[in-house]
Amino acid sequence: MEETLGDPGFFKRLFKSLSTPDTKYSREKLEDEPDQRLIEAFINEGNERAFEEIVNRYACKIYGLALRITRNQSDAEEVVQEVFLTLVKKLDTFRGESKFSSWLYRITINASY
Repeated sequence: MEETLGDPGFFKRLFKSLSTPDTKYSREKLEDEPDQRLIEAFINEGNERAFEEIVNRYACKIYGLALRITRNQSDAEEVVQEVFLTLVKKLDTFRGESKFSSWLYRITINASY
């Protein structure tokens, strides 16, 4: 069965697969990688661990921003999910003209309203 980005089980399988050892992309190696390298690894190589590292770096910040805008924990949690789903679908459209974090925060702001 082919996986699609809109598949609701994508994140569940993604995080479950992260417990599998991977010598090429260990957590230690990815923690030191710049955002652009993680983006390239996810888009070009299908490296799900790179996407997990992006999630680890930004989930709390996205949640905090969404919470300040929505003023509701449930809504903020939904925004975080929506942002990462959008990210999976549109990560290849990031042009690098601004910082990745700025682009991600703009997606968060848009998803919060």
